[in-house]
Amino acid sequence: MSDLVRVMNCYYSNLIEGHNARPQDIERALAGAEIEEATCPLALEAAAHVSVQREIDKLTTRKGTAAAYFGRIHFMGSSPVL
Repeated sequence: MSDLVRVMNCYYSNLIEGHNARPQDIERALAGAEIEEATCPLALEAAAHVSVQREIDKLTTRKGTAAAYFGRIHFMGSSPVL
């Protein structure tokens, strides 16, 4: 269920910004499937958004220090996640 919520959250967030990557395109990008050339860049961007959110969710469910948590988020923001 959480993956569905992440995809829908990403879809609506990106739609507000004018990026119209459909949920099925986002899911295909996450799965590494072939995507239409016209929607590929937006779908890959959205997939990266979902991937980062998934990692953040994993970090927030683990025990650890705040410094380690924020250090990991900082690293994720400066490096490709896919």
